[in-house]
Amino acid sequence: MTVSAEYEAKELAVERKPVELFHIWYSASHWYYTNGDVSVVYGGNTYVPATIKRNALEKDTQLSVTTIEIEFSYLNNPVVEYLAYNPVTLVWVSVTRLFRDQVPLEGASVFLGQIKEVVFQGNAGKAACVGFEYYLNHPMPLYRYQRQCNWALFSTRCTLSTTGRSQVVTVTELSSNGLIVTCSGMTQSDANYYRYGELVLNSDRRMITMYTGTQIYLRYKMKNLAVGSQPTIYAGCDGNITTCSGKFGNVINFGGHPYIPLKDVVVWGG
Repeated sequence: MTVSAEYEAKELAVERKPVELFHIWYSASHWYYTNGDVSVVYGGNTYVPATIKRNALEKDTQLSVTTIEIEFSYLNNPVVEYLAYNPVTLVWVSVTRLFRDQVPLEGASVFLGQIKEVVFQGNAGKAACVGFEYYLNHPMPLYRYQRQCNWALFSTRCTLSTTGRSQVVTVTELSSNGLIVTCSGMTQSDANYYRYGELVLNSDRRMITMYTGTQIYLRYKMKNLAVGSQPTIYAGCDGNITTCSGKFGNVINFGGHPYIPLKDVVVWGG
């Protein structure tokens, strides 16, 4: 990205007062933060002050993937969203540096990449991020020769619809840690029906790890879930052909290879 002579002069000045803008997003959800003390309007978006910072960019002459670590406290849930969507949905991060006293504002792109790993300690967290080139290094195609199905449930290649496989429930009780949700209105008695499915409220979603008929166990706490909320819960799939057949009757679209030999006959003999 080319910057103007004015921006370059400010960057090289003895007294430098830049601020950085952090844009975090996945799909249609976007969050905008700045490490400055006041909001910054840039590119049509408002970046609000937050306790957020990053370390220095790590680069080398071997053209390895660029990495940074972003530390944050009390953010409005964007990094937690990454955990809920892991491992399918990518959460992207861009970092832009600018000087607030420059008119008009001119930003320089510092980093563009995705969150690879998040570690929490109390209300603080640290996100390990890798540059866009990491995404380009992923093996293609993504279809794998494996026993489990390659397709996500309700995806285009799965072909199944959520109709008849989801329902709206009412939260009647919530555990203190927010991970056990007691609901009314659930009609499925099969304990495995919603396991590995999702509980969705507005734009937030969480994986269901266990289902008992009246209680739903979530992998991670959902911030806006409360007694009286009416989330939608969706059936889950473990990717096995027996589940595809017995639970969904969709073997014709199964995207795995369930009959791969457990023993390599070439190496170990027939």
